[in-house]
Parts: sequence; structure tokens; C-alpha cells
Amino acid sequence: MANEWQRQIDRVQSGGGVHVGVGVGEVEVVELRPFARDHMGAIGDAINLTSRLMGAAGPGEIVASNTFHRRLDEAGQALFDPLDPIEGKNVGRIRAWIARPGSGTP
Repeated sequence: MANEWQRQIDRVQSGGGVHVGVGVGEVEVVELRPFARDHMGAIGDAINLTSRLMGAAGPGEIVASNTFHRRLDEAGQALFDPLDPIEGKNVGRIRAWIARPGSGTP
């Protein structure tokens, strides 16, 4: 999809692939307009945390929080390598794990 999109625009995309951040936490869904359920939004620390993890992921990489990593079975945990702590705006330093294409066991 990225290649097709790149052929249609003037600017050159520096990297292809998806950047994924996975976090765990509470999120609250709220109305953005009073009495209007067609405009909903979500708030919570998990959104900021996941955004920081996604920002640390390169093309084709998955960066997950320590909480998510601990919930995986051994086979799932083997797909991830430890990552240096990520500085998260308004949430402090985040312990994270990274899965790169072809890393870990299948």
C-alpha cells in the first residue's frame, strides 16, 4: 500500500512499512460534544504510552510495553528483544520491547 501511495504523491517517503506500538492500560471513552454520541473520543495514559511506543518503532517494527510483554506466553516473549528505555512525554521513562521483521522464533 505504501508503494502505491508513494507513486501518487510528489514527496518521497523516507521509509516503508508500518510502525506499531502496543500498550496496555485503562482508556475512557467520552462524548466530545454534550449529548452527541456521534462525536466520541478516548482519553487515558495508555493512549500517550502507545503513541510513544509507536514513535520508537521503525518501519516494520513492533514496540511493546513491558506490561504487554509480561502477558505473553514464552513463545510470544521470544519474538521480542529488550529495548533501551523510551522517554515518554508526561509518562516518564518506558520499559519497552521490540520485535523486528525476522527476529525471534516463528
